[in-house]
Amino acid sequence: MNGIKTEVEAARLRLCGRSADLQATVCCHSVFGPKALRANSNRVKTINQLIFLATNGLFGRFQCFRGGSGLQFTPNPGSLGIIEYRFEEKLMTRVTDQSSFRRRRFIAGALGLGAFSAFSALRYGDSVSVANETDQDLTAKNDGDILLFEDTGARLTTKHAATHYNNAYEFGWDKTDPYQKSGAFELKPWQVTFDGLCAKPGTFDLDDLMGMPFSHLEERVYDFRCVEAWSMAIPYNGRSLRDILQVVEPLGSARYVAFTSVLRPEQMPGQASAFSTLDWPYVEALTIEEAMHPLTFATFGVYGDQTLPQNGMPFRVTVPWKYGFKSPKFVVRMTFTETRPKATWHLENPREYGWYSNVYPDISHPRWSQSTERRIWSEGEIERIPSRPYNGYANEVAHLYPGDRQQYR
Repeated sequence: MNGIKTEVEAARLRLCGRSADLQATVCCHSVFGPKALRANSNRVKTINQLIFLATNGLFGRFQCFRGGSGLQFTPNPGSLGIIEYRFEEKLMTRVTDQSSFRRRRFIAGALGLGAFSAFSALRYGDSVSVANETDQDLTAKNDGDILLFEDTGARLTTKHAATHYNNAYEFGWDKTDPYQKSGAFELKPWQVTFDGLCAKPGTFDLDDLMGMPFSHLEERVYDFRCVEAWSMAIPYNGRSLRDILQVVEPLGSARYVAFTSVLRPEQMPGQASAFSTLDWPYVEALTIEEAMHPLTFATFGVYGDQTLPQNGMPFRVTVPWKYGFKSPKFVVRMTFTETRPKATWHLENPREYGWYSNVYPDISHPRWSQSTERRIWSEGEIERIPSRPYNGYANEVAHLYPGDRQQYR
């Protein structure tokens, strides 16, 4: 162990001795695939934390490579995989493969937002990031009650509004119930089971699904559109759901994925209410094509914060081109099926809540028009704006729905 510590410390000193322009690229090869993470070399605390986790949380061996330019840690059989510490000159601003680059471009284009970053270096308003960064080179700023991305000037809903006005009937029917009545909800431990028509069923911890530290997950800004004709612009933290589903290898006969939410009436008063008409636990479902689409996002936090049960944490699935109830919260099970699963709201009232529930401005809800929406920017500012087909993502997803759109309402 002394030899390992010596090698790690030597690498750390080499890194700290370099200029601030150097970058440390941490490549994590786990059961959920390779990911490249990047942190400024002058954030020595971050590098030290990574080294501490490697030396204290895993067992295996370190090996220097590339002329002392980094370390490779190979854990013993049964561990997550290989972790590499590479110290290299800053030749580019990001490490990403071409497919990820293309995906980031079209999502940002659909929204008109530059929405992607490692959010450990972000602050929203008066410090909402879990990382609690205090650096001056902030990517987001708060101009009064107006939350903007500095790079593009694109506007986001303030965190206060997005976390105090929610639908989560597990906690109650009022919009403030999720915030006010979720204090007893336990976010950890959390496991998700994959079963049904897949070659490698199993149960995984949340950290396994993330595949990397929370602070290094991808961030995407999506428009959230509720079936009740209100909307927000929210930064979500996570990774493509497709990357996770591919690990358990859905069979060719799997045509749908059902998502089952947690059942905890002792912690979720809405589930225990005698006035609730919903059949708990909550179940939502997607076609396999929808679930595997690169826009469908496995979400572990919002605004850089993973401690918000009112927003469906610790794990939800975000499907931005559908009405919000199609993005299941508190997910603990994913089941691959050949026949179409029953979905909670569709069972409750199929006339008002279609099974697909894509956003179609020209198809009204039985009780109101869907042609416009109330965009909530902050607690004191709501703007009426026109709704868009598929919530603005028609170029990416319309091909999934051939024929008469009424059948996909």
